[in-house]
Amino acid sequence: MGLPGTGKTYLAIALELKAVSLGYGILVTTVNRMLKDLYISRAGNSYQQKLKKIRQCGLVDFR
Repeated sequence: MGLPGTGKTYLAIALELKAVSLGYGILVTTVNRMLKDLYISRAGNSYQQKLKKIRQCGLVDFR
C-alpha cells in the first residue's frame, strides 16, 4: 500500500523475476478471480487439483 509512483509494482515485478530465475513458479491473479476459479472448480470436482496447483507456486501475486 502506498501512494502512486512509489514503486510498488516495480518491486513486485522484480521479486517475481528473481523467483523465476531461482526456478519458482509464479501465479499472478486477483483475489476475486482466484475465489471464482475455486468456486467453479468445486462444482466441477477439480477443487483439490486447483488447490494443489496453487500450493506448488513459489509466489502468488494478487493484483
